[in-house]
Amino acid sequence: CNGVCLTVIERRANRFNTEASLETLRRSNLGSLHVRDGLHLERALRVGDRLGGHWVSGHVDGVGRLAATRREGDSLIVSVDVPAELMPFVALKGSIAFDGVSLTVSAIEGDRVSVTLVPFTLEKTRLARVPAQGPINIEVDLVARYVVNYLRRVGGGSPPPGIDEEFLRRHGFA
Repeated sequence: CNGVCLTVIERRANRFNTEASLETLRRSNLGSLHVRDGLHLERALRVGDRLGGHWVSGHVDGVGRLAATRREGDSLIVSVDVPAELMPFVALKGSIAFDGVSLTVSAIEGDRVSVTLVPFTLEKTRLARVPAQGPINIEVDLVARYVVNYLRRVGGGSPPPGIDEEFLRRHGFA
């Protein structure tokens, strides 16, 4: 749900119920949703299923804010202000998930990350309808998580340059 891994506790023909911890509500945009707000829904990947994007685990790293959008042909450039502590995990042409949608980073300017939404993504997601300064769940690339963890371990416990020790503790790396 919006990129957050949740367990379905009750399911009916056209609805389902989940539970979310306070930690999940603090780290994601789920606590700010209102009735009738759009929501990205995606089932968990089963072993043997085709992977159509990058690995998205549903472990949201933080919440960014929609900074700007602009049309470019049939596509839409979406720019999100990403928390500074997540930026060491973001690379140009690397993977990032916004509200659980697997995307490719097309530009980085300071703490602002841009992605390009093609017509299919515009049609199938609600990313084009997020209001200005609206919250967007961010999950950094899973490979970047492991690289940072590895570098930290081989570096004698010190985080790599640009990685905040407090961030590592909060996300289970310390």
